[in-house]
Amino acid sequence: MNIVKKIFGYSIIILMILIVTEVLSYLFFTLKKDQFTFYDVHLYTMKEKDHLALEKMFDPLLGWDSHYITEFGVRPREADYDEDLMATFGDSYTYCDEVGDDETWQTYLTRLVGKNVYNFGTAAYGTDQAYLKFKRDYPQGKTEIVTLGLIRENINRIVNVYRKFYYPPSPVGTKPRLYWERMGLNYSPIRSKMLMG
Repeated sequence: MNIVKKIFGYSIIILMILIVTEVLSYLFFTLKKDQFTFYDVHLYTMKEKDHLALEKMFDPLLGWDSHYITEFGVRPREADYDEDLMATFGDSYTYCDEVGDDETWQTYLTRLVGKNVYNFGTAAYGTDQAYLKFKRDYPQGKTEIVTLGLIRENINRIVNVYRKFYYPPSPVGTKPRLYWERMGLNYSPIRSKMLMG
């Protein structure tokens, strides 16, 4: 009988410790949820409404791309000139994300020099995507000067293949990852896939 009371007493103590641990863990992770990446899984999943927009932007080589009906698929400009000067590739800073087509730095430079400056930039691109876009699109519209716009933060985008893991509010999805081929010393893309569902 004494042993049964001891076992019962120890069981109650262990149960109380587990309950206190569970409550403290719940409080800790609730208060510190922003410091834990996958606390709210809904931040990292695609919304149903985003799928149609993503289908329009999807590109199997680049992950996503801006599709414009212009000569080389570049961001529209207000005027075309007889001579070309520059092609610009890069992320949203190159693309000039938060301004209109007639307010990009490429448009101002075009006006200043009287030659075409093409804007191949795309929002949320990593340097790897900009490089792949350069390899694909530059041969169509070669210019004297080519720029690759990048910022230090773009290094993080190179290793990320699902944009929402890196920046949850982003409306774009998957992108390719580049790997180094040891024998040929060439970059080769692993093609992106459209994730649905």
